[in-house]
Amino acid sequence: MKTIDDRYAEGHRGALFTVTTAEEAWKLGGLERFLTPAVREQLSSLQDLRYSCDNNMQLAHDALAMSRVAADYSELRRALFCDSTQHAEEPPWRVCQRNSLAMRIRPRLHRCAKAALVLSRDRRHVLTQAESWTFTTLANSHDPKDEGTAYPVTLYPFPKGDDQVKDEYLLDAPAELEEHDEWYRQLFYAFLALGMQVRLGAVTHEDVKFRVINGRTTKVDGNQSPTSQA
Repeated sequence: MKTIDDRYAEGHRGALFTVTTAEEAWKLGGLERFLTPAVREQLSSLQDLRYSCDNNMQLAHDALAMSRVAADYSELRRALFCDSTQHAEEPPWRVCQRNSLAMRIRPRLHRCAKAALVLSRDRRHVLTQAESWTFTTLANSHDPKDEGTAYPVTLYPFPKGDDQVKDEYLLDAPAELEEHDEWYRQLFYAFLALGMQVRLGAVTHEDVKFRVINGRTTKVDGNQSPTSQA
């Protein structure tokens, strides 16, 4: 009789079969370094649920989750591949890996040359309560050698007191990204696709960053920058 570890291992192998066949069918060049480790990390975390599996119902839930991750990943790759080759309507931002990775690729993005855009969480050290992200632009999604240009982005909770809206943040981005109007606009839409409300151009000076984290920044109305109140 197979042990619970054996059954989870079989499920993991089955999910990886779906994943690898999708990777062989729809190659995505410079985006592979974001996609391939993300899905494997997610599948490994689901496999580790065997340590808390107590009955057949929990096993069924875990097996379904593992299968769904693999199937969703395959659909995502197919969609991204189609986005990179079609010339009709602008494709949307596409989300994967538990809302911590978003991508948009297009042969020709509005007002921009051929491009692939990626928003991903990173492990960069930031102040307490802040979140670190990276916004990457690639010239060609089909080129595996295109490492793109990475812009570090930091989010800070929007200071609204007791009535703070969930997932609303002040955004701090490098000046060179802010100066590229279309990339900066796409950054806003990427966070929106992840279900996060951000305020562009909200944080620009170190003293304001520290006061935001310490909770002493006064309330900001509309899109007014808190730096004007410093």
